[in-house]
Amino acid sequence: MVKDIRSLYNEGFTEERYNSFVEDLNSSEGVKIDFRVCETPLFLSGELTKTLEEACDDIITQLDTDEYRKYAEASIPDGLAVPNREDHPVFLQIDFAICDDGKGGFIPKLIELQGFPSLYGFQVYYDEVFQRHHQLPENYTAFYSGLDKESYIELLKKTLLGDSDPENVILLEIEPDTQKH
Repeated sequence: MVKDIRSLYNEGFTEERYNSFVEDLNSSEGVKIDFRVCETPLFLSGELTKTLEEACDDIITQLDTDEYRKYAEASIPDGLAVPNREDHPVFLQIDFAICDDGKGGFIPKLIELQGFPSLYGFQVYYDEVFQRHHQLPENYTAFYSGLDKESYIELLKKTLLGDSDPENVILLEIEPDTQKH
């Protein structure tokens, strides 16, 4: 983590500012967020970001094998396979815990993998609202791989919609009543 930015953020933190931020998240788009919003963002150093990217690449390499595909295919109950699906998920969300490595640094520990883009649009919205309430250095961004807000949204739309009319595209949860919005 980046200690000087963490210190600056902590110095400016107040319950009032946090509550105002959450209220803005809940009111700007007219949808109440029904999960806890963390009080603080992560301020990742270039080194830790690289470590996380390498961990992601290592996991993807393990998943991108014929052996794993056969194993995964066998786990899908009969009659529940998605017709015309891709050879691999279009989205892969990899969640890590950031742990002390015992040497003064940090290492990622895998928590879970998801193949559904439920928060990919929210991330853009979250960043917009966050920027209204907190000052961050100009060189800090919520986007990776050289993307900015506009190129991220363009890529997300292209990936989700393809050549389809947005009116004909939905993101469907298998058990929507048990999912957070």
